[in-house]
Amino acid sequence: MFPPPFPIVRSWSLAVGLVLASACQRSPAPPEAPAQATSATAPAAPAVDKSEVAPLPPSHEPGVAVGRQGAVSSAEAAASDIGVAIMKQGGNAVDAAVAVGFALGVTHPTAGNMGGGGFMVVRLPTGEIAAIDYREVAPKAASRDMYLDAKGEVTDKGRVGPLASGIPGVVAGLAYAHHKYGKLPWADVVRPSIALAKDGHPLDSFHAGDMEWVSGSIAKYAASAGKANPKLSAALEATVRTFSKPEGGPYREGDVWRQPDLAVTLEMIAKDGPESFYKGPFAERMAASVREMGGIWTTEDLAAYQAVPREAVVFPYRGHEIITMPPPSAGGVVLRQILAASETLSLDRLPWDSVERIHLYVEALRRTYADRNQLVGDPAFVNVPM
Repeated sequence: MFPPPFPIVRSWSLAVGLVLASACQRSPAPPEAPAQATSATAPAAPAVDKSEVAPLPPSHEPGVAVGRQGAVSSAEAAASDIGVAIMKQGGNAVDAAVAVGFALGVTHPTAGNMGGGGFMVVRLPTGEIAAIDYREVAPKAASRDMYLDAKGEVTDKGRVGPLASGIPGVVAGLAYAHHKYGKLPWADVVRPSIALAKDGHPLDSFHAGDMEWVSGSIAKYAASAGKANPKLSAALEATVRTFSKPEGGPYREGDVWRQPDLAVTLEMIAKDGPESFYKGPFAERMAASVREMGGIWTTEDLAAYQAVPREAVVFPYRGHEIITMPPPSAGGVVLRQILAASETLSLDRLPWDSVERIHLYVEALRRTYADRNQLVGDPAFVNVPM
């Protein structure tokens, strides 16, 4: 196969936000052919520039977009469109992935935000492979038993509340990828998200419903845990207001959602660089706010955060080379084990959706996920038996 004109990138913001930018042809286009790219997203169908995208074959379902030189897929349409625009400006797939990553922080807040972490897998046309770990890390003040009660029972403090928050890695991870593999200036890949936050974007039904559900969950938590801590209560109320209309009530499909405060933060990151998120006045305010709410962040925790390059999990499967993320992500390990088990059990020889096939598949998953929960962890602390 000829190498694609763009590198292939997969990036996770937390566990949901996905960016996939790849070539859609085996050989480069003739010199006179214009660069063309398109976007696809779920659940909302993206806007497609019909003047630059080949007509859909009759076999394609409505809403499926086709591109000749690149494609961007994410969890939200406006974010996907930003990735396409970046490639049309001459950026490569890493530029597009970084731009979409920031955009998802605006449009897909339950999973793509700057307060979380993620992973990125890159395969360049040269064959170079990179796996970047920018998952959240525990503050230095974290301890082994911090989530146990007086009886030694596990509490919910590891899932909700100030003690559940790790030092965020998204900004550092996207900056690492851009510095090492991007082409466009840093500000150019951040700037589209500033406009998205400042001017707003119309919500699709999924994200409107998601925000309403999250607001309800936060309000429920505030009614209990927030009472004992006024600072925490105020922060939770402010979060609910962010996800609600200015006049009150939930956003609905088609409503335009604006986030001026987030736009200011993105402007700082674009102008002063990613280090402004981890050092200086902004980082000091973040750490102080988390401590006031009952957390244990420090400015030293933020300043010390670094994205970590990892050795990707690479394995053959039916004539293909599979490249995926290693621990602390469990996805690559799980994928390899499921595929290996499927081959061992010869699932491909059984009738599709037959009782026997489903039974064997479920049993393979059961064992794979038991291994995942028992054996996979942060390589800095756990020796994962790969």
